[in-house]
Amino acid sequence: MEQETTNLILVVMALGAILVHILLSGQYGFHRDELDFILNARRLDRGYVSYPPVTPFYTRLGLEMFGESLRAAPGMRYGPIGSGSSKS
Repeated sequence: MEQETTNLILVVMALGAILVHILLSGQYGFHRDELDFILNARRLDRGYVSYPPVTPFYTRLGLEMFGESLRAAPGMRYGPIGSGSSKS
């Protein structure tokens, strides 16, 4: 019973973090790292100096699904928001 309560608390905290990030991420423009990811997502390659090849691949998926505008930026951030919240 105690383990279930602990798991429930962790899930609620993660969902709360996701909600806060989604609500606040639309207030800012692109970060310089995001611009780099977008540039590399346009020309996918097997490897990059500063990050693994999966990062631009996920950005490419976000570009295909949500487009490339500041209004679409929160949509492109759903993947990083979910993975970051699941770690905490």
